[in-house]
Amino acid sequence: MDAVKSRVEPPAGIPMKKWYPEGIAILENSISRSGDSIGKGIARVYPRRELRNPDRLERVLSLRRLSFSVPTIITNEEGKTPTVTMLLLFA
Repeated sequence: MDAVKSRVEPPAGIPMKKWYPEGIAILENSISRSGDSIGKGIARVYPRRELRNPDRLERVLSLRRLSFSVPTIITNEEGKTPTVTMLLLFA
């Protein structure tokens, strides 16, 4: 779960609005291969009230988009279906 949090939360000293892991190739590749695993991790790590933070919500939605941007490279067959991700979007 630390892996999910490290992709959503910025490193110490960097404001949330300036933290975009999508620009870091190794993180981007990891996120793109994750599919629904990102949704599962977010659901486990963040209570609903923390997801109401607009900056955090923007990051979560951006990661969710990236995690399904290239479905052919999602490594886990189960992760290709956005089951948990859809629940997060409608919660």
